[in-house]
Amino acid sequence: MEKRALTIHDLSELKRISDVQIHPDGNQYIYVQTSVNEQESYNSHLYVGQLQEQTISHAWTFGDVKDHSPRYSPDGKSVVFLSNRSGTSQLWMMPTTGGEPQQLTFLRHGAGAPIWSPDGQQLLFSAPVAAGTIVYNEGERTREEKKRSTGKEGKRTSSCYEIKVQVRCKRVS
Repeated sequence: MEKRALTIHDLSELKRISDVQIHPDGNQYIYVQTSVNEQESYNSHLYVGQLQEQTISHAWTFGDVKDHSPRYSPDGKSVVFLSNRSGTSQLWMMPTTGGEPQQLTFLRHGAGAPIWSPDGQQLLFSAPVAAGTIVYNEGERTREEKKRSTGKEGKRTSSCYEIKVQVRCKRVS
Protein backbone atom coordinates (compact mmCIF):
# COMPACT_ATOMS: atom_id res chain seq x y z
CA MET A 1 0.00 0.00 0.00
CA GLU A 2 1.32 3.39 -1.00
CA LYS A 3 1.70 6.05 1.66
CA ARG A 4 -0.28 9.24 1.21
CA ALA A 5 -1.22 12.31 3.18
CA LEU A 6 -4.25 12.22 5.47
CA THR A 7 -7.23 14.04 3.92
CA ILE A 8 -10.37 15.67 5.26
CA HIS A 9 -12.35 12.77 3.79
CA ASP A 10 -10.21 10.33 5.80
CA LEU A 11 -11.01 12.22 8.99
CA SER A 12 -14.73 12.22 8.20
CA GLU A 13 -14.63 8.41 7.99
CA LEU A 14 -13.17 8.01 11.48
CA LYS A 15 -15.44 6.78 14.25
CA ARG A 16 -14.68 7.55 17.88
CA ILE A 17 -15.74 5.07 20.56
CA SER A 18 -16.14 6.22 24.15
CA ASP A 19 -17.92 5.66 27.46
CA VAL A 20 -18.14 1.86 27.39
CA GLN A 21 -20.48 0.49 30.10
CA ILE A 22 -20.92 -3.16 31.10
CA HIS A 23 -24.43 -4.48 31.83
CA PRO A 24 -24.92 -5.57 35.49
CA ASP A 25 -25.15 -9.25 34.41
CA GLY A 26 -21.79 -8.95 32.60
CA ASN A 27 -23.12 -10.25 29.27
CA GLN A 28 -23.92 -7.02 27.43
CA TYR A 29 -22.15 -3.71 26.88
CA ILE A 30 -23.13 -0.30 25.56
CA TYR A 31 -20.94 2.48 24.22
CA VAL A 32 -21.04 5.80 22.37
CA GLN A 33 -19.87 6.03 18.76
CA THR A 34 -19.26 9.54 17.43
CA SER A 35 -18.87 10.33 13.74
CA VAL A 36 -19.01 13.28 11.34
CA ASN A 37 -22.33 13.77 9.53
CA GLU A 38 -23.07 15.31 6.10
CA GLN A 39 -23.35 18.79 7.63
CA GLU A 40 -19.76 18.42 8.90
CA SER A 41 -21.00 18.33 12.47
CA TYR A 42 -20.96 15.39 14.87
CA ASN A 43 -23.54 12.75 15.66
CA SER A 44 -23.23 10.38 18.61
CA HIS A 45 -25.22 7.17 18.89
CA LEU A 46 -25.45 4.33 21.38
CA TYR A 47 -24.28 0.88 20.27
CA VAL A 48 -24.96 -2.40 22.08
CA GLY A 49 -23.12 -5.70 21.89
CA GLN A 50 -22.99 -9.09 23.61
CA LEU A 51 -19.79 -10.17 25.38
CA GLN A 52 -20.43 -13.91 25.59
CA GLU A 53 -21.57 -14.35 22.00
CA GLN A 54 -18.79 -12.13 20.61
CA THR A 55 -21.22 -10.70 18.09
CA ILE A 56 -20.72 -7.42 16.29
CA SER A 57 -22.34 -4.52 18.13
CA HIS A 58 -25.32 -2.77 16.55
CA ALA A 59 -26.68 0.76 16.62
CA TRP A 60 -29.25 1.27 19.33
CA THR A 61 -30.08 4.92 18.66
CA PHE A 62 -30.30 6.75 15.35
CA GLY A 63 -30.83 10.17 13.80
CA ASP A 64 -29.15 13.54 13.65
CA VAL A 65 -28.57 13.64 17.40
CA LYS A 66 -25.91 13.50 20.07
CA ASP A 67 -26.69 10.60 22.43
CA HIS A 68 -24.12 10.02 25.16
CA SER A 69 -23.40 9.10 28.80
CA PRO A 70 -25.35 5.80 28.86
CA ARG A 71 -25.84 4.17 32.27
CA TYR A 72 -27.49 0.81 32.94
CA SER A 73 -29.97 0.70 35.81
CA PRO A 74 -28.77 -1.55 38.67
CA ASP A 75 -31.36 -4.21 37.72
CA GLY A 76 -30.22 -4.02 34.08
CA LYS A 77 -33.73 -3.48 32.73
CA SER A 78 -33.18 0.03 31.37
CA VAL A 79 -30.57 2.52 30.25
CA VAL A 80 -30.64 6.22 30.98
CA PHE A 81 -28.62 8.52 28.74
CA LEU A 82 -28.26 12.13 27.65
CA SER A 83 -29.55 13.27 24.26
CA ASN A 84 -30.10 16.55 22.48
CA ARG A 85 -33.02 15.08 20.46
CA SER A 86 -35.43 17.56 22.10
CA GLY A 87 -33.17 20.58 21.59
CA THR A 88 -31.04 20.66 24.75
CA SER A 89 -29.23 17.80 26.41
CA GLN A 90 -31.88 16.02 28.52
CA LEU A 91 -32.13 12.67 30.29
CA TRP A 92 -33.84 9.90 28.34
CA MET A 93 -34.54 6.29 29.28
CA MET A 94 -35.27 3.15 27.30
CA PRO A 95 -35.64 -0.53 28.17
CA THR A 96 -32.64 -2.75 27.44
CA THR A 97 -34.97 -4.86 25.31
CA GLY A 98 -35.24 -1.89 22.92
CA GLY A 99 -38.04 0.46 21.97
CA GLU A 100 -38.52 4.19 21.86
CA PRO A 101 -36.67 6.31 24.42
CA GLN A 102 -38.78 8.32 26.89
CA GLN A 103 -37.71 11.81 27.91
CA LEU A 104 -37.24 12.12 31.68
CA THR A 105 -36.17 15.75 32.11
CA PHE A 106 -37.43 18.94 30.50
CA LEU A 107 -34.97 21.41 32.00
CA ARG A 108 -34.54 24.72 30.21
CA HIS A 109 -30.74 24.52 30.13
CA GLY A 110 -30.46 20.74 29.98
CA ALA A 111 -29.19 18.06 32.34
CA GLY A 112 -25.78 16.55 33.06
CA ALA A 113 -24.51 12.98 33.17
CA PRO A 114 -26.66 10.68 35.34
CA ILE A 115 -25.69 8.32 38.17
CA TRP A 116 -28.11 5.66 39.44
CA SER A 117 -28.64 5.03 43.14
CA PRO A 118 -27.72 1.43 44.11
CA ASP A 119 -31.41 0.47 44.45
CA GLY A 120 -32.28 1.94 41.01
CA GLN A 121 -34.99 4.20 42.43
CA GLN A 122 -33.19 7.52 42.03
CA LEU A 123 -30.97 9.34 39.57
CA LEU A 124 -28.46 12.01 40.44
CA PHE A 125 -27.39 14.49 37.79
CA SER A 126 -26.16 18.04 37.51
CA ALA A 127 -28.01 20.85 35.77
CA PRO A 128 -26.84 24.39 34.99
CA VAL A 129 -28.88 26.96 36.91
CA ALA A 130 -28.20 30.50 38.06
CA ALA A 131 -27.53 31.09 41.75
CA GLY A 132 -30.77 31.36 43.69
CA THR A 133 -32.83 29.67 40.98
CA ILE A 134 -35.47 27.22 42.12
CA VAL A 135 -35.85 24.27 39.76
CA TYR A 136 -38.83 22.25 38.66
CA ASN A 137 -39.21 19.88 35.77
CA GLU A 138 -40.97 22.07 33.20
CA GLY A 139 -42.45 19.16 31.27
CA GLU A 140 -44.11 17.61 34.30
CA ARG A 141 -46.19 20.56 35.52
CA THR A 142 -49.28 21.90 33.86
CA ARG A 143 -49.99 25.61 33.56
CA GLU A 144 -52.73 25.24 36.20
CA GLU A 145 -50.34 23.54 38.65
CA LYS A 146 -47.82 26.35 38.20
CA LYS A 147 -50.54 28.96 38.77
CA ARG A 148 -52.01 27.15 41.80
CA SER A 149 -48.66 26.79 43.60
CA THR A 150 -47.38 30.33 43.00
CA GLY A 151 -50.40 32.49 42.43
CA LYS A 152 -49.13 33.38 38.98
CA GLU A 153 -47.90 31.53 35.95
CA GLY A 154 -44.31 30.66 35.25
CA LYS A 155 -42.66 31.26 38.60
CA ARG A 156 -40.51 28.38 39.75
CA THR A 157 -41.72 27.11 43.08
CA SER A 158 -40.10 23.94 44.36
CA SER A 159 -36.50 23.01 44.95
CA CYS A 160 -36.98 19.44 43.75
CA TYR A 161 -39.23 17.61 41.38
CA GLU A 162 -40.34 14.14 40.50
CA ILE A 163 -39.85 12.51 37.16
CA LYS A 164 -40.50 8.88 36.25
CA VAL A 165 -37.65 8.00 38.58
CA GLN A 166 -37.64 10.21 41.67
CA VAL A 167 -34.86 12.78 41.67
CA ARG A 168 -33.64 14.38 44.86
CA CYS A 169 -31.96 17.73 44.69
CA LYS A 170 -29.50 19.33 47.02
CA ARG A 171 -27.92 22.68 46.45
CA VAL A 172 -24.16 22.57 46.79
CA SER A 173 -22.07 25.67 47.22
